[in-house]
Amino acid sequence: MKKRFIIAIIQIFLLTTVVRGQQENLILNGSLEDYINCPLAPNITEARFWSTGLEGNDDEIEYFHACAGYVPVFGTTWIQSAKAGEAFFGAGNSIGNFDTSAYHEREFATGKLKECLKMGVRYKLSFFVNPPSNQVSAWVGYDCFEVYFHSNPYPLSSQNLGIIRRFNEVAPRVLKMPVDAPIVQRGVWRKLELEFTATGDECYFTVGCFNWLRPENIDTLVGPGATGNVFPAVYYLYDDFVLTEIPDDTTPPPAPEPVVPNVFTPNGDGSNDFWVIKNLPPGTTLAIYNRWGQQVYFTENYTNDWGGEGLPGGTYIAELIFRDLPPKRQAVYLKRE
Repeated sequence: MKKRFIIAIIQIFLLTTVVRGQQENLILNGSLEDYINCPLAPNITEARFWSTGLEGNDDEIEYFHACAGYVPVFGTTWIQSAKAGEAFFGAGNSIGNFDTSAYHEREFATGKLKECLKMGVRYKLSFFVNPPSNQVSAWVGYDCFEVYFHSNPYPLSSQNLGIIRRFNEVAPRVLKMPVDAPIVQRGVWRKLELEFTATGDECYFTVGCFNWLRPENIDTLVGPGATGNVFPAVYYLYDDFVLTEIPDDTTPPPAPEPVVPNVFTPNGDGSNDFWVIKNLPPGTTLAIYNRWGQQVYFTENYTNDWGGEGLPGGTYIAELIFRDLPPKRQAVYLKRE
């Protein structure tokens, strides 16, 4: 009985947290902590809900997890820890990808969403990248961090190595993460984030570099680490993927409260001749009673036009009934002099 009570309290707390505005991460296993089998050989197929985006060829992306002794990674002059938790993956571009006439293959990682994106809804995506220090051939960095949202588990068919070699086919539809310059500081996690509007029905996403690279897109890595060779290549670690729905801010603010005066002076001088309620909601019912409780004025749609016609000066009771607010009853003094 006590155990059930504790579980109920936890459920209420979690529900309250969501209601208070905390946005749920829509990326399944965005922190990469959850694995199918401990990746003794670092393979992203062991990360639950992740793949290379290519059916039947899922052995390219390296998946590092503390369960296998990979995180944190210890080198001779550096230590690489995960941005959050105990896991991350590594991906990049093979040698030769900086010449658009050369043979190309690139590495991509595909994740799954908890629910498909909704058309016209705004979302916020963020993740962290880091050029590590232990890749001998990967001695340059770039500014090409792009994301492609799609409806199927694999963004392209497996024909001709699918997304690995045909990445340029979807390049016009990718989202480019804002980066002001190539990310070149080794061993430092850099947060990338972007807001976008979904086209709808996208249930998966693929991250990598889809567009052709130019010399201005790359630069040499800085910081301690492995010595580069004559063939440039790019390699980054990725961690902590978060996708949240941006709350709709188009809902109009609540109408201001009506301000009901307690006196007016209908003496014909052109000033304060009518009982005017500021912020008067449309469709307000007004009933006026004299001191003997007799109704002397009534309307179902008051428009600030009661001037006390035919009534002597004195105190009256005004009863207001609003459509969307509690009724209000108060005294109002009609001053003739």
